[in-house]
Amino acid sequence: MKNIRISRAKLSLNWLSFKVSLASFLRDGKMIGITEPRRVAAISMAKRVGEEMNLSSKEVSYLIRFEGNVTDDTKIKFMTDGVLLKEMQSVSYGVI
Repeated sequence: MKNIRISRAKLSLNWLSFKVSLASFLRDGKMIGITEPRRVAAISMAKRVGEEMNLSSKEVSYLIRFEGNVTDDTKIKFMTDGVLLKEMQSVSYGVI
């Protein structure tokens, strides 16, 4: 039982550290691209990350084939692998 608590505490600290690093990266004006294997995963992860980081759907967006909610204000973009391959021809990302 104690090991589970310690592991959860470590996970929480690691997640907090990641969120702080991510926030500083976003302040530099760079976009983060994240690929998901399925369309539903891209949509649901964009929504979840936006809620957990208190960011709007304009800042955390998704782009899948024939659908998306990407704007000029997008900082984090969830997309399928196929969309990433298409965008690599024209879009420059800070991190993928």
